[in-house]
Amino acid sequence: MIKTLTFVCLSFLLASNVGTSQTIEADKEPDKIETELNAYWAEVSRSVKAGDFAGYTATCHPQGVLVSGAKKTSYPLSQALAKWKPGFEETKAGTI
Repeated sequence: MIKTLTFVCLSFLLASNVGTSQTIEADKEPDKIETELNAYWAEVSRSVKAGDFAGYTATCHPQGVLVSGAKKTSYPLSQALAKWKPGFEETKAGTI
């Protein structure tokens, strides 16, 4: 599950800046970009480990799309989140 979440988040993170008004400035320092990415991944990691579904959902774009190369399918990330929610709840409860 964590590998899937990581792939989804990374894919979304990279795609979320395409076609938006928020762009990475060419002269922005690489260290600042790395710091921002590290902070993002720290929150993703924390929320997954803690079973914090709301925290994890906050790291995802509401219009995100999950793309599965293995299954050759794509669907709204909201559907994937709905399927993953029980796993977060089990993690939070300490049952997995």
